[in-house]
Amino acid sequence: MSNGGKIFKVTIMSSGTLRLISIFCVVAAAFVWSQKPDKRMMFACAQAGSFPAEGVAACNELLEGGGFHANEHYQFRYWRYFGLHESGQVAFAIRELTELQNSDWDDRYRALLTGASALSDSQEYENSVELFERALDVLPESYPTERVANIWSQLAWRYEAAGRLSDAMVASETAMGIAPDYPYTVEINAWLHRKNGAYDIALPILIRALELGPTDDWAVGELPYLLSLMERQDDLDDILDQLTQANPDLKTLEYLFWLEMADEYTDVDDEDYEKTVGAFERGLALVPENASSQDVAGAWTRLSWRYQKLDRFEEAREAVQIAYEIASDHAYTLRHKSWLHRLDGEYEIGLGLIIRSLEIDPEHDRGIRALLYTLKQLDREDDVAQIHNTIVVEHTPDRASITEKWVDALEESGEYVQAAELLEAEFDLLQAEAKDERQLFMQLARMVNESGQAEARIAELTDQIDAEPGDRFALYLLGSLHSTREEFALSAFALQGLVRREPENAKAAGLFLVNCLGAGDDCPSLWPEKRGDRPEISCEDAIELSAVAEPGILEPLENGISLYEAMQDPDKSWIVAATSYTGATIAQIEVKQDNMITVAQAIILYDAIMGCYPGSEGTLVLQEQTRLQSAQEVGGKQVFFQDLYFHENLRQNRLDLAWEVKGYDLDFAPQPTQE
Repeated sequence: MSNGGKIFKVTIMSSGTLRLISIFCVVAAAFVWSQKPDKRMMFACAQAGSFPAEGVAACNELLEGGGFHANEHYQFRYWRYFGLHESGQVAFAIRELTELQNSDWDDRYRALLTGASALSDSQEYENSVELFERALDVLPESYPTERVANIWSQLAWRYEAAGRLSDAMVASETAMGIAPDYPYTVEINAWLHRKNGAYDIALPILIRALELGPTDDWAVGELPYLLSLMERQDDLDDILDQLTQANPDLKTLEYLFWLEMADEYTDVDDEDYEKTVGAFERGLALVPENASSQDVAGAWTRLSWRYQKLDRFEEAREAVQIAYEIASDHAYTLRHKSWLHRLDGEYEIGLGLIIRSLEIDPEHDRGIRALLYTLKQLDREDDVAQIHNTIVVEHTPDRASITEKWVDALEESGEYVQAAELLEAEFDLLQAEAKDERQLFMQLARMVNESGQAEARIAELTDQIDAEPGDRFALYLLGSLHSTREEFALSAFALQGLVRREPENAKAAGLFLVNCLGAGDDCPSLWPEKRGDRPEISCEDAIELSAVAEPGILEPLENGISLYEAMQDPDKSWIVAATSYTGATIAQIEVKQDNMITVAQAIILYDAIMGCYPGSEGTLVLQEQTRLQSAQEVGGKQVFFQDLYFHENLRQNRLDLAWEVKGYDLDFAPQPTQE
């Protein structure tokens, strides 16, 4: 079977129908393009960004087969980079791209530019600048002039993003010297002068950019914005006459300039709403036939809103009706039309429109709040869950994020009963998606408490736990409810049952310890029956184990001096508890699951060393640092963990947890290195 056929056959078993059709088209195109197997493989490799799995497989096969000259080899690797990146193999992709950037590939500037753009996207502007500079150094002499100017202009805006405005101006002027009539270069130059406050210089340059032809919507919006900064909004008419004479094609964009100017008038004093309306009316009278219906509907809706601000309600209704007839599926138009109907007391009509808007944009905060308000006016608050379910059925992949928005909106609106009911109905889904389930339980507890249903729910959960002591949901929610009500001992008793079952659940353990801090002597013990199983740790053992747990602690010491010897020197006594400092605060127990053993070791060593050297300079400094960083709000006042650290109940519970996680052995391991 040919190589292209192999790729096709391999993907049949794992591809969905639409993807299979897409892959078939790529493979078919490869056969049409060339009947040579290696050429078909090259085609598939080149498609790596669009079809990652197939493209990477093709690139790998080509690279393993060999027989290509160096530049082809590097080209295949460059295509493979895109496949690796798109398939989520980011670490491998970055390594591939970095090696290409540092290779002797004739076209390595391509890898440098790709990396520069990627770093810019992640806002690593200084690193992005470095790669752009390197790319410019290795561009081939035959590289097209306008593309060279484009790179200099891209470098200019990365300089600006990195806070290096003077360097940005130099780069932009370099680009202007290379291609003074290249629209993008001229746009960037105008923008930088505006950023530099040189409005009078920026304006003629921007006009020149528009005469050459705007490369994107930015230039269209920049002119009204710049004129507003210069307080020359009324000059737009004359400037547009000048522009359309120089470039008649701009006639089709003239309406956009007026719409942008209308928005520039909006967020100022009320007296400018008249000018806003005038600009909207001027722009909407110039709309070309090929304009986007969504954009035009949005503009008519914004005009309706401005009419309303001027108490011109009849015109507001007419404008939004025009918008609705242009695009009845425009969410903003539906929301605004709903609002105007509600102003007239037509709540049923308003409700239907707001539900339709949420079917299009289900996470819009104002839309959700408008729904809640309308339901309240109709005395139909209990319909929230049913409407939510109807809407999220159409948005299944985003159901969790949509539900979070609805719950938050209900809570902020004071609809605690409905918020609690919706959250609990969708709890399993939200819990599966949540990064921190504890926040979810605490949110539910807070809403149940605010709704006035806490006591009834506590009784119900208590009965549930009596019937089934291991009911995880009941234990967690009961503990969270008592915690919300500052009933610390009761919370700790409920959470004790959960922590004993899940000692490595960092968030649950953290919540237990916070409530234990508030409960004091009344906090239940976690594993009192296992305290005899804890290994004895002498002061010498604690020091040696500290060096094992964090080998880097020895680095500051001169001449290989031992940690124990350093302890005898007051100037070096800060080292005493440095290794175990991470275990000192309550908050530090709340770490990633895979780091719990590290924290457990730290808690154990901290306890041992603080007991061994209670008066050393280092211990005292560390005590104060710990105290300041571990303040907790308990019973309405600040309580510092260090103040209570040697309260036996609290101390023993922390050690209970640490030893349970550690496994009751002295096999201490180094802290994992951070990648």
